[in-house]
Amino acid sequence: MLEDQKADLAYKSKAYIQEHYCDNALTIKFLSEYFFVTERTLLNIFKRQYHISVQDFITELRISHALFLIEKQGKAIKDVYMEVGYTNERPFRTALEQYLKRR
Repeated sequence: MLEDQKADLAYKSKAYIQEHYCDNALTIKFLSEYFFVTERTLLNIFKRQYHISVQDFITELRISHALFLIEKQGKAIKDVYMEVGYTNERPFRTALEQYLKRR
């Protein structure tokens, strides 16, 4: 039963992230408070279930959406970073560069 609860938490948190990844208030602290668990518990359960960290998952969603906006809609980087959940352009550019290197 405990394993079902852990899988359910992983699933619910993943679904929540997929729905709200463009919200710049989406943080691990926020998620842990929203789901009434410690940050460490959330991180461990999510990683065990999906083999990716919560932060990396959020970053992947944000950067892939940003690339869509840049490549398909012709938007400039300076116009995109806030749309995908970043409050500052520098961390966005860093995440984008790292994402493109792994591609």
